[in-house]
Amino acid sequence: MFGLVLMPDLADTYTATASNAPTSYNATGLPLGLALNSTTGALTGTPTTNGQSTVTLTATNAAGTSAPFTLTVTVAPSAATSVINSATSASVVAGGSLSYLISATNSPVSYNISALPAGLTANGAQGLISGIPTVPGTYPVSLSANNLAGTGPVVVLTLTVSASGGTPTPTPTGSRLVNISTRGQVGTVDNVLIAGFVITGSTSKPVIIRGVGPALATYGVNGTLPDPQLKLQLQSDGSLVTQNDNWATAGTASTIIADSNRVGAFPLTSGSLDAVIYTTLAPGRYTATLSGNGTVNTGVGLVEVYDNTVTLDSTSPRLVNISTRGIVGTGDNVMIPGFVITSDQPKQVLLRCVGPTLANYGVSGTLADPVIALNDAKGNVIFQNDNWGSAGDSAPIISASNTVGAFQLTAGSKDSVLLVTLQPALYTVTVSGANNTSGVALVEVYEVGN
Repeated sequence: MFGLVLMPDLADTYTATASNAPTSYNATGLPLGLALNSTTGALTGTPTTNGQSTVTLTATNAAGTSAPFTLTVTVAPSAATSVINSATSASVVAGGSLSYLISATNSPVSYNISALPAGLTANGAQGLISGIPTVPGTYPVSLSANNLAGTGPVVVLTLTVSASGGTPTPTPTGSRLVNISTRGQVGTVDNVLIAGFVITGSTSKPVIIRGVGPALATYGVNGTLPDPQLKLQLQSDGSLVTQNDNWATAGTASTIIADSNRVGAFPLTSGSLDAVIYTTLAPGRYTATLSGNGTVNTGVGLVEVYDNTVTLDSTSPRLVNISTRGIVGTGDNVMIPGFVITSDQPKQVLLRCVGPTLANYGVSGTLADPVIALNDAKGNVIFQNDNWGSAGDSAPIISASNTVGAFQLTAGSKDSVLLVTLQPALYTVTVSGANNTSGVALVEVYEVGN
């Protein structure tokens, strides 16, 4: 047995060697963020979680495979504290809804937020400031982040609450979805990542749609899509609305950066090949297709849809659902949708992972037995379902599906569903196959009611 100590958030290299002309290497039990080059034996990457892992290494040559070699990898806490890297200014009209998501370097585990104006609340575990501010003014809000090394430096967020037409009368907006996303494996032809979403209301809504590949590697994701491209189409007739390949060409880069910071999107690297559509859309149903460009056109990608409305009120058009079809793999290649509920009230959502029923619509290679898990911002599972008929609430699920316009699931199928009421916060969903199976699935997040 051999030991190796690594620090999280720091790239490290370990090279396996063997006698008798090895032709390839294999490793099992690697910590998240590390990968083995099967040709050179180099173990590289950026470990993202602390703890000890037992890694089994083998080498292969023409005579066969060697006996297992055990490597103990210990990921020690980083010596560096977390530093806030989200926008240091934000603005909202008094009586409007604000949702500001904090981000920081070096694996933060919680956040410190102080001196908020009236009407706003802080969720330190999730790093979310939300609510409806009531008093105009400029407020210095102190932010810092905690990780296993301690508390990082204090950063001041300058929060401007402006008046509109005199002293406003706040109008509660009710909770709503403001950010919906899905991470999954992007293939080719029928196996690209296809995200559909709906905008309701009577006026147009500004949105930011992102197809992220290269930037995911910064967060320890392996096998990312090297050159994503996005196409936005109308669901009604498939006509092309707009498209983008390389985000810096989507519009004014400084405006995209400023608005992305305001809605809580993590920053994209300057000059990266990630894709962004920055536009305003009329109410309707849309499809965003994320595919690969160039010679390597597969890998892990993230498609995101952000509500870019500066001030939300009860009359604002709504972003009410997203549905993404793609390949559900195993390990790091499961499908991971995410969404943010903002404002001042709980929200009921319908979460569906459809595999077997897709076969009724001519989809081949479907995921035979999907499992859906809902996680809080720390990754803790708070609800889970395997086979929607076993949830004990089939009648409410069928009623909610009818309300939101979702197609009906086959009675007794192994599709999975959660119908839950959630507090305003950030959530992720893990979609996987029972018994480590894989296949094509459709994952849907619906807002139920206003």
